[in-house]
Amino acid sequence: MVMNLCSMDDRDGKPVWSLIKPYGSKMDIVGERGLLFSGQTGPAYAGLLCGESMKEDDFVFETSFQIDRLGAVLKPMVMIIPRTMNFEQMHHYAIQYVLDKGRLKWRLINSAAPAAFNNAAGAGREIPYLLRWGQTYTASILIRNTAETHVHIQFYLDDPENPETGKKPLIDFIDRSPYRILRNRDVGPQVGASGSPDVQPSVLFSGMRLLTLEQWDRLKSKPSIRPQDAIATNSVRAVARDNENAEKLALPTLFSDHMVLQRRKSIPVWGKGKEGERVFVSFAGQTAETTVHNGKWLLKLDPVEAGGPYEMTVHSKEEQITLRDVLVGEVWVLSGQSNMEFSMKRVGDPADVVQANYPRIRLFTSRLNMFEAPQWDIAGGAWTAATPEMVSEFPAAGFYFGLELHQKHHVPIGLIATAVGGTDILMWMSGELVKELSLISPVHRQRPNYLYNARIAPLQPFAIAGVAWWQGEHNASNKDKHYSLLFSSMINDWRKRWGQGDFPFLYVQLSSYNDVDFPALRDEQLMTLTLTKNTGMAVTMDNGEITDIHPRNKKEAGYRLSLMADALAYGKPVEYMGPIYKDMVIKGNRAFIRFEHIGSGLMVKGEKLKGFTISGSDHAFVDADVWIEGDEVVVFHETITDPVAVRYAYEGYPEANLFNREGLPASPFRTDRS
Repeated sequence: MVMNLCSMDDRDGKPVWSLIKPYGSKMDIVGERGLLFSGQTGPAYAGLLCGESMKEDDFVFETSFQIDRLGAVLKPMVMIIPRTMNFEQMHHYAIQYVLDKGRLKWRLINSAAPAAFNNAAGAGREIPYLLRWGQTYTASILIRNTAETHVHIQFYLDDPENPETGKKPLIDFIDRSPYRILRNRDVGPQVGASGSPDVQPSVLFSGMRLLTLEQWDRLKSKPSIRPQDAIATNSVRAVARDNENAEKLALPTLFSDHMVLQRRKSIPVWGKGKEGERVFVSFAGQTAETTVHNGKWLLKLDPVEAGGPYEMTVHSKEEQITLRDVLVGEVWVLSGQSNMEFSMKRVGDPADVVQANYPRIRLFTSRLNMFEAPQWDIAGGAWTAATPEMVSEFPAAGFYFGLELHQKHHVPIGLIATAVGGTDILMWMSGELVKELSLISPVHRQRPNYLYNARIAPLQPFAIAGVAWWQGEHNASNKDKHYSLLFSSMINDWRKRWGQGDFPFLYVQLSSYNDVDFPALRDEQLMTLTLTKNTGMAVTMDNGEITDIHPRNKKEAGYRLSLMADALAYGKPVEYMGPIYKDMVIKGNRAFIRFEHIGSGLMVKGEKLKGFTISGSDHAFVDADVWIEGDEVVVFHETITDPVAVRYAYEGYPEANLFNREGLPASPFRTDRS
């Protein structure tokens, strides 16, 4: 990792921070000694320039922080560092929040010590903990030298939703090792964050301050003057207000101003209210009613043709909610990991951002959270239109997909963004499916169903046209041999829980990228087509980048997704996929490969067909001579008299140029799949 060592002044021009950061990452001053970390592809640190007060042996370092998303495995999302031995070598004590061995946890490390010391974390040095994205927490670290041979570190966390956490330390550890750090050198306390090329969480630190132990003790004895105790008190009041509001008429954030509803399908509407109360919903000239049961209600409106804007009113005997500027059109859920999440401002065509003025294309976004149980609502959700001011935040592949549909079908388009970078498919599976498949997440894997609970379950049974999915990079790195089973099971489970039949499920196959684990995962994605109904796979082998897992050409991916939607959702007579391997026939010393989805015929882009290898019974594959004969591809090598298997584009970043005449690339395949 190429690092940059530099310093940064505060807003008054006074040097405050010494920085270590990967090139390309950003740190911005926010408020009084506040810092916003973003874009970090590795560890980034900011150390307070060392004044005399920071050289004390004993002190308390406090900071508030907020994080917007899940980070990558083993990449600490939050780092709070009370004491540093060597800044440039990054030798310090650090309290880290990290996804490790399948769990989100706080842990204490001493980076000046050998790995074996930190890997042997025992009692008092780590604790599982689930933060909520977008929530503000306050961390306090007490560090004291009880003797020259002992360093005592205590970590407190004030959690607004759990006031009890601030009353005792989450981590309480005495370092008696020869690696103990007795005084700050070079810099004072630090804050930091880490990311990966795939995932870069934004972390905001604020309210940083140093306290003596005497000041800390006085604050503890008078909790009313502690700012974080005030937060905790407010949280208790907020919980009380929530309890009071539990009987009030309420809708999930999915039902809000500027929303898009699915045309030509029954429209489920649901919410909360007072037990036994009658609830009425009026929309587009119709009214339906139901009764609140166990605090919740659900009803269905009759299908409506594309149009709007409309108003929707939801009312009980005493309350009314009015939703304005509601459109009816086509609604698609966008899900997966970073290639579906990457925004227009990162990978979109700048001209498309400037010229975007599509008020009838709308995106639902929400704050990222994870939960152990299925949720009723998605926190912080809102609908926005594709205007030049807002479209830069739209997921690029999803925007181009929606734009194609809007321009072809001339109806409003609603896109529901749920993708989260760096995520395992297990996180998107329901808890019931995980149990049904008897899946036990290995210790190095992310926790199953947390994102399903937070980002998919709250959408069901919202009426949709289908799902567009781009995921698998993470599972390739895990060498998942049964991804097709996981993926097809997830697709069928989502459909069952949505209760809208076998809606189209469109997905993007992994693009070309120089990774030895990608070919096997692509093969699993290809197999998923045979295991599920009404699915389509967009092949993007011609769009990849050899050293970047995130191909920038999201416009072509969006176009190919739209072709599949045209065929599978809207019944258009179009060829919607590239050639897909069907079977192989051996005639003498030649293999004849037949395909589905050949469209108006097979073609080569370039002078010579490339990417095919052939083997005999020894399974030693060699580059083949290959040509097109009608609707078949003939594969041959003069040294192989009895061919057994053929592979096409079975590399991370292959030379592959077989297409159909509609311009869609053939999927990689192997005939020797067991």
